[in-house]
Amino acid sequence: MSLTVVNLSYNELGGQIPNIRASQEASFDAIRNNRGLCGNNTRLKACPKGKMDNKIVNLVVLPLLGSLLLSFLFVGGFFFLSRRIRNEKWKSEEARCDAIWSPYDRDIQYENIIEATEDFDSKHCIGVGGYGLPHLRELLLS
Repeated sequence: MSLTVVNLSYNELGGQIPNIRASQEASFDAIRNNRGLCGNNTRLKACPKGKMDNKIVNLVVLPLLGSLLLSFLFVGGFFFLSRRIRNEKWKSEEARCDAIWSPYDRDIQYENIIEATEDFDSKHCIGVGGYGLPHLRELLLS
């Protein structure tokens, strides 16, 4: 069951009427002689938008948007820094490899290997590989 008829007349009421079918369809006689009723009824003025809407925006929406923005900035900064560190590490490893195997020093490096392994003498051989005999020797980097 629901409320079907509402009579608010001669009560000096003010404010918004409830948003129910009975108050929306109330006749002029059922709502007459009140100070300032408003609401969703064809015989009443629409209720003015209050400051409550602004309070909801200020208390709920703005902090949520601020938190979301800070979260995006934090995650974006984290990815930016991690990528930058990874690139710097890769560049430093690449530079180190270039320093060891520089194309200008290939002849010198080859000569150092020949000298260190005593022209690939069998006493430096550490086994038999699929493509040859691996030799073990430490090279001094200059």
